[in-house]
Amino acid sequence: MNKLLEVKNVVKKFGGLTAINNFSLEVYKNEMIGLIGPNGAGKTTCLNIITAFLKPNSGKILFEEKDITNLSSNKKACKGIVRTFQANNVFKDMTVRENILIGLNNSEGVGFWTPIYTFFGKNQTATLDYKVDQIIKTMSLDEYRNIRAGSLPHGFQRLLGIAVALTTRPKLLLLDEPFTGMITEESELLVSIIKKLRKEREISIIMVEHNMKAVMELCDRIVVLNFGSKIAEGIPIEIQNNKDVIDAYLGIDEGEKV
Repeated sequence: MNKLLEVKNVVKKFGGLTAINNFSLEVYKNEMIGLIGPNGAGKTTCLNIITAFLKPNSGKILFEEKDITNLSSNKKACKGIVRTFQANNVFKDMTVRENILIGLNNSEGVGFWTPIYTFFGKNQTATLDYKVDQIIKTMSLDEYRNIRAGSLPHGFQRLLGIAVALTTRPKLLLLDEPFTGMITEESELLVSIIKKLRKEREISIIMVEHNMKAVMELCDRIVVLNFGSKIAEGIPIEIQNNKDVIDAYLGIDEGEKV
């Protein structure tokens, strides 16, 4: 397997508090990693460092074997590192289709306020429409395409956020608690969508998530954080049976269930 991302001995401090302590991680092409742990363990901080929303105090981040530690979030996005957020980060007064068009608009290098159909020629516009339709179908949003984002059920707003992230054609997609607030049917739909994404696209995923059923079903490997330090790493069955992980996070009952 080819290594896509390497996080090497990263430390992040906030004043006297060490939020991330000597954290290392390797992600390979087409691999899905689950990043789990108690609230406050440092999971979102890790995503913020990888995507340059925060700068580490020390350590390195390599992407496709190149040092990207000091690149801005925009430059990292241009290289193919894209993330979603815990909050629904969509334009609520625009339709599903318009949200995805805006994402494609930006990914094609057109300014945010440029009227997209006046910029592209007829052939390019047809191509753009095709791309929008493909993303809408991939994310099971077809029946909502002309609905305002703010009117969508919560779970489908989460799906739209991922759809917008896909407009950038990411090589590495970071999902921050994508299952939060979803009802059972929405969670099952997202699981099937992620499986489909991994089959259809060459994409690596790091997912921060508390839904252990989804994590165990989807992820190739799982990394466990506690108080900013990695306490375990392995395939799902290894994590499920790891005593340190059960004590720190899963609990005996949860460890037996997942």
